[in-house]
Amino acid sequence: MRFRALITSLTAMILLVCSATLLPAPVIAPQSGALWVAHPDDPGTDIPHSGQSLFDRIFRNQSGPANQYAIPFPFQTLIEHLEGFVVNNVGNAVPHVMIPIGRSLQRAVAAPDYFKFPRHIISLEGEGKMPGSETGFAVKNRLFIAYQEKARQLEVISYNNEAGRFEFQSVQNYDANQDPTVEFASRATCMSCHQNGGPIFSKSPWDETNFNAKVAIAIASARPDLYAGMLDAIAFDASLVDLATDYANYLNTAQLIWRQGCGGSTSLSADAVRCRAGFLNALLQFRLSGGLAFDEQDASYLSMQASIARNWHELWPGGLLTATADIPDVNPFAVGDSDPLLDPLVQRAPKAHWREPGDQFLKGLVRQQSSALVSADDHRLDQQLLALSETRPGLVETVEQPCTLISMENSDGLQKLGLRCGDFGDSEALHLDLDVQLTNDAVVNSLIHSIRLPGGATAWRS
Repeated sequence: MRFRALITSLTAMILLVCSATLLPAPVIAPQSGALWVAHPDDPGTDIPHSGQSLFDRIFRNQSGPANQYAIPFPFQTLIEHLEGFVVNNVGNAVPHVMIPIGRSLQRAVAAPDYFKFPRHIISLEGEGKMPGSETGFAVKNRLFIAYQEKARQLEVISYNNEAGRFEFQSVQNYDANQDPTVEFASRATCMSCHQNGGPIFSKSPWDETNFNAKVAIAIASARPDLYAGMLDAIAFDASLVDLATDYANYLNTAQLIWRQGCGGSTSLSADAVRCRAGFLNALLQFRLSGGLAFDEQDASYLSMQASIARNWHELWPGGLLTATADIPDVNPFAVGDSDPLLDPLVQRAPKAHWREPGDQFLKGLVRQQSSALVSADDHRLDQQLLALSETRPGLVETVEQPCTLISMENSDGLQKLGLRCGDFGDSEALHLDLDVQLTNDAVVNSLIHSIRLPGGATAWRS
C-alpha cells in the first residue's frame, strides 16, 4: 500500500493539532536516570495553555459564552445522552460501575450510607458522532466521569488533543433546578493520586466495585427502587473501565514521542517531517488494514525508527518511565484494608521503563495513536486512494485467486461460512483463511485466521 501522495498534507495537519506547547515533565528518577513521562512533582498548570478538554467539546456551548454548558440531569439522563452520542455497534457504549467505599476525595461524603449513595464512574467505548453529519471524532479512552449524588458533583478527566494531556475538571451544583458550574481542578491535588496525569482504576478482580457480588447485593438492598435490577445482569463494565484507563495511560507517552522523538516539539526540519511522515504512514496502513497490521519493512517506517533512536539517546539517555494507571484492589468486606500500600497517595512503581525505542514500543505507539482517527477518516482516506488510483494505475494492485466457500453450520438464525483462498501448498501465492457469520445475507461477524500476501509475507495470523 502506498500513501505518499497524502502524507505531506496530513502530516502538516497533524503537526498543527498534536505539536503541543507543553514540554515533558522534567522529573528524573535518581537511580535509573530515566525521565518520568508524567509525575506529581510537575503537574503543569491547572488551566491549559491551548485547546479544550473533550468534556468541554461535548457539553459546552461552542458558539456562546465560555462558561455556558448543557449538562443533562439526572445522571442516568447524562448516560443516555452519551449513549446516543457514541457509536458502538458491538457492545456497551458507556461502561458504568459503582463504588460505594472508594479512595477518592469524595469517599466520606456518603457516610454512613455508603451503599445507598455509591460513587458512579463511566467511560466511553466507541466513536463520537457530530449531529447531522457522518463525521465523528475520537472519544474512546478519552473521557471519564465520576458522580457522587450526595456531593452534587461530577469529577471529570478528559483528553485535550491540542495540549496533549488530560484535563481535570469538576462540575459543582449538579442537581435538579440548579445551574451547574464547571471549573478546572487543582492539578497538583489531583495528581497526588492520579500520578500518571490521567485516569486510574483498581486492578482485577475489582472487589470495590459492583462487579463484586457482595457489593452489588449491598447496593441493591440499600436502594432497591434504583439498583435491584443490576443483580440480574452484573456486567463486565469494570473490566472495560480498567482497560480504558490502561489505554489512556499511554496517550501521554505517545504524544511525547510525537512531539519530541522526531526532533523537537516545533521542529519543521526535513528530517523531523520525514520522521513524522513515516509514523503517519504506518498509522494509516494500520487503520486501513482494519487494525490488523502495517508494513514494518516500509522504508519510511525504518527511517522513522532510526530518527527516533538517534533523538532518544540524546533526549532520554536513561530511558522513559511510564506511570501506572493501576491502583491496588480493595475488598470493603475484607480484613486488613488499612494497609498503607492501598492509599493512592503512596508513590507507585512505574508501569514500564522503556530504555530504548525497540520494535515492541514503536508498534505499540502506532496502535495507540491510530485511535486518534475514526471510521469516517478511514472511509474518506479509502475513497481518496481509490480516486488517486484512477490516475495512477500503479497505486492499486489487483490479485486474483480461486477461493472455496464452505458451509460450516447453521444455528440461531446465523449461517457460518468458511472462505479459503489460494493454494495452501504454494508459499509464494496469496492465501486467505477466514470465517464469517451471516444473517439475512448480511455479515454480522468475522474471524480472520491468516492472510499471506503474494511473495510469501504474512500480513495476519491469529
